[in-house]
Amino acid sequence: MRNNIFGQLVFFTFIATKQGDETRHKRARLGSVWCDYESCQEKLDEFRAANMDTFNPKEVHARFVYEEHIG
Repeated sequence: MRNNIFGQLVFFTFIATKQGDETRHKRARLGSVWCDYESCQEKLDEFRAANMDTFNPKEVHARFVYEEHIG
């Protein structure tokens, strides 16, 4: 029996904002897709390829979020 973990893959990048003399770096969410854990790298590669005109692929990151309601 396979244990497929299903969750949300969230794509993000880091941006810099200027506040007075200080530069702050902040994570900016770009989007998300629902997928199983095993396909995360494939989905990240697809997102990077689809957005090459907008973002440097090396600057696009992702995190997998799994939640389970108990009780």
